[in-house]
Amino acid sequence: MAPAPGCAVQRKGVPCPPLDVAAHIEVRAAGFSRIVAQADSSADGRFTIDLPAGSYTVTAKADGGMPMAQTQQTAATVSAGRYTPLVITFDSGIRGPAVR
Repeated sequence: MAPAPGCAVQRKGVPCPPLDVAAHIEVRAAGFSRIVAQADSSADGRFTIDLPAGSYTVTAKADGGMPMAQTQQTAATVSAGRYTPLVITFDSGIRGPAVR
C-alpha cells in the first residue's frame, strides 16, 4: 500500500512524510466478480500474492489508522514468473477538501 499523507497542514518547504497503511486485499480475475485470492498487508502496507499470469482487479480496503475507512481499486497485469509491483494510494482525509 502506498502511504497516506500524514500532515493535517502542509507547509511550503516543510516535508510531510507519508504514513504507511495496512489494508485487506481482494483479487478478482478481470471482468469477474469471484474473489480468486485475498490477503492482509503488513503494517507497512506490503503484501505478496501468488497469481498465475493474467489480468486482475485488485481491491484494497483500509479501515484502521485513518480517520475513515476507504476502498481503492486498480487493475494489474501479472506476467509469468515475475513480481508485479502495485502501488495503491489512500488519502487520509485529515486535510479536508481543497479550498480555492
